[in-house]
Amino acid sequence: RVSLVFALSLCFSLNTGFNLLAMSLIPLSLLMIIRACSPITTSLIQSLLLREKQGISPPEWLCLSAGVVCAAVVTLCESGGAGGGFAAASSKFWLGVLFAITSLLLA
Repeated sequence: RVSLVFALSLCFSLNTGFNLLAMSLIPLSLLMIIRACSPITTSLIQSLLLREKQGISPPEWLCLSAGVVCAAVVTLCESGGAGGGFAAASSKFWLGVLFAITSLLLA
């Protein structure tokens, strides 16, 4: 039990730390869009780690996936658009996006 409490407290601390670090590097609106992808990450982690049968139908998975695709499009637009590609945004921006995704996975 002690190791489980330690693991949960470590994940909580890392989640908070990465979230605050991402908040300092990217706009708050973009951070909230990335954090809105938590239902699909929770479902994926639950199905991969626990190997449980979930009551999520294929249309629901499609809607969750469409939301993640829309979030990716918004992130690309915030970075400077497809015309500039990945080089248009600063390295701090992409580091902030990486920290936000890491925080999402630790939640």
